[in-house]
Amino acid sequence: MAFAMTDGNRVSVGRGDRRRTPVDEVSRPAAAFATKLAVAVVDDDAMVRHAMCTLVRSLGYRARAHTGGSDLLAADLSHIGLVVSDLQMPEMNGLELHARLQDNVGTIPFVLMTAFPAEALRRRALAAGVDAVIDKPCDVDALATLIEELVGPSEAPL
Repeated sequence: MAFAMTDGNRVSVGRGDRRRTPVDEVSRPAAAFATKLAVAVVDDDAMVRHAMCTLVRSLGYRARAHTGGSDLLAADLSHIGLVVSDLQMPEMNGLELHARLQDNVGTIPFVLMTAFPAEALRRRALAAGVDAVIDKPCDVDALATLIEELVGPSEAPL
């Protein structure tokens, strides 16, 4: 586990053995990964969803907004290359969403956002296979770096 500090916001990144499933075997050429697959933003707060999608698009990636875990699970996930989800949502929290995705779809890179960071939560999320836990509000540069590490570089000029 690595910690990156930027402007007081911490990003916890987990690297370890992740359960691999057939969905990981789908051909995803690196150059096409960022341009054809979208970043799914899952948050029950409409303003946060809009701001995060705007940020993701400004970085040159496609973004898809989802109001909660059920909304994402009901969507076509074949074009999702990364999920960025809030932790605390009314119907299904971010950790539950991550577990449901793993059970139903397989491994999709997953970033958890929380306004209430706690070390125990970070450890639990990373142990469950979440790729990173970021503080909310997030540091834009740290998030941009994280997205590029998990999805690949954007081909759009910034």
